[in-house]
Order: sequence, then C-alpha cells, then structure tokens
Amino acid sequence: MIYTALGIMTGTSCDGVNIAIIETDGKNNINHLFFHEEPFHPSLSRLLIEAGKKATIEKKVDLNSKANQELSNLYTSFICDIIQEKCDLSSVDVVGFHGQTILHQPHLSKSFQLGNPSNMAKRLQKKTVFDFRNNDMKYGGQGAPLAPLYHVACVSHLEQPVTFVNIGGVSNVTYCQKPYLGFDIGPGNAISDDLCQKFFNTPYDKDGYIAQQGNVNHDYIKILMQQPVFLKKPPKSFDRNEFDVGSLYELNPYDAVATANYLCALLIIQADNFYKSPPKIRVISGGGTRNKTLMSNLRHLSDVKVVSASEVGLNPDAIEAECFAWLAVRSICNMPLSEPSITGASKPVSGGILFTN
Repeated sequence: MIYTALGIMTGTSCDGVNIAIIETDGKNNINHLFFHEEPFHPSLSRLLIEAGKKATIEKKVDLNSKANQELSNLYTSFICDIIQEKCDLSSVDVVGFHGQTILHQPHLSKSFQLGNPSNMAKRLQKKTVFDFRNNDMKYGGQGAPLAPLYHVACVSHLEQPVTFVNIGGVSNVTYCQKPYLGFDIGPGNAISDDLCQKFFNTPYDKDGYIAQQGNVNHDYIKILMQQPVFLKKPPKSFDRNEFDVGSLYELNPYDAVATANYLCALLIIQADNFYKSPPKIRVISGGGTRNKTLMSNLRHLSDVKVVSASEVGLNPDAIEAECFAWLAVRSICNMPLSEPSITGASKPVSGGILFTN
C-alpha cells in the first residue's frame, strides 16, 4: 500500500526545521512531493542549544519540568504554524515527527527529544508518530542512526558499494552494501557553528568562506584524533556536545574554523577503515554540501569520488525529513526501523509511538 507521509526533522545544529512530503510503501517505492526549510528565530535556536548543553552537563533531563514543557510547546507550535501555512495536508496519511534531540546517551539507554506529538496530532488533525529511538534501545541498540535504511533505499540504483554521508551538526554514514553499516562519525557542522558564533557573531560558516581563510593546525588535529570517542568501533552514536574540542578556542579564530572543518572531513574519510571494501562513491547530504571548503577537503583527502546528493537525483537538504516520513510509514506497518548491524540491537525492531487526532 502507498501512503502519503509528512516528515519533520530538526537536527543537532538547532538552526531550523525541514518539512518533506513523500509517497511511499515504506520500502524502495519513494516519490518526492514537497520540501520546505524554515529557519528558527535565533532566540528559539539559543533555547534549544542551551537545553541540550544543560542536559549534557547534568547528565540528566527532566522532560516534565515547566521550562521544558514550555520550550516543547513553543517548538511544536512553531512547526505547526509553518506546516499549516506552507503545506497541503489534505492527502497526508501520517506525520513522522522526530522532535529536537537534547540528550542522546545510548550507553545509559537514554535518548530524549523535545516536542509535543499529542498537540501536533490535534493541531494538524493527522496521525503522528513520535519517539522513534527508544524501542531500539530497549533491545540493546544505540537508537541511532535511524537514516541508514532510507539511505539504502535512495541509492539502490547506484553501483555498490556506496557510502551515504549526512553532514549535519553531527556527521553520520551509511555503508549501503550488505551487511549494512550505519553509525555516527563525529562532529559535522556543530563545532564550526559554535566557533563562528563565538568569534564571528554569525550562526555558521557560509560556503566555508571563513575556513578557507584559515590554516589547518595539524598538531591539534593529531591530538583531537586520538580521542577514544573517535577511535571507537561501530555501532556508535553521539550527542552534539560529546566532543572535547575546547583546545580549538586557543587558536586564531580563522585557524580554529579551518581546523574544525578539516577534522570533520578527515573523520569521514577514516570511517572507510570500518567497511568490508572501499566505497566506489561517496554521496554527501545535509548542510555540509553547501560548505565548499569541506567538500574540497573531502575530495583531496581520498581518491573516492565525492558527489552531492543532488547529483544523484536527491535533494540533499530534504533527506532527513523524508527519512522520518518514510520511517513513520514503516512504524504504522510494523516494519523494522533499523538492523542489528547498524544500531547493535539484538534483533530488527519497529518503533515509534502513534498519537491520533
């Protein structure tokens, strides 16, 4: 059966919401219908980032606190307003609402996303699937990443093996040949974003222009690359604030951004060591595709062909929102959202909680 599904994704960069509508059977049949990207007001971005930092520092989070409830409702209402303004919901069967991750600690079997799915379902008058990660964690999995099976479906027409790399706040990769692998690699744009906000009063390094003007400090790269968090074998998934990169703030601001950019690229290349055989092509999606310096670093650090998702017929910005539309369909059809080779769960399991209007 073909469903029309709407997916909502806000990533670890906390910079905005992506909304996508697809038609799909939850397998390889995917028809891309609609995509919209809406930036958050800077004040909402700051609130979400601070909520994540506070949760990470305290190693706990009380989702029932008044502050978190108010933030959750604000975040959900913002998204509902955008959807109702921009989208034709008449044909939508189900909504996949990921929510904003503010804490992800798989070693403690904890992953918390802000959002009010009950309010979302009532406001949109649509069935809404939320909480995609925790059932996987109940079976010993990391609960992340959840995009790999969608990545596999999107590039099944390409010569394998393909690695599909999403560069958001955190970078993650899918090795699209059986046995599939999917894991978080390390920092994507998050470190560079933080440095740009600190030193240049800008939310991110547009087009990689700041990084292009700096010099990579390879001594710092060597030190950073020895962190256990980067040496760990998959399955693995990371929180946005899990990386110890405080030393970068000691550098010249331009050099700091250049070094963070290079670190992101180098970690993506070194992930090839975990694959059964080298990839023939590296498909890049997410905000990182617009960073010209990052894309250049990826091409110069490896002989593997690097292409943007747009070059293989996909919208690189829409992938994650489309993924959660696709996963919502798999959830209501009780199909697995991942595989043990990806998250480390003891068996393939479905997931998500359905909220009705």
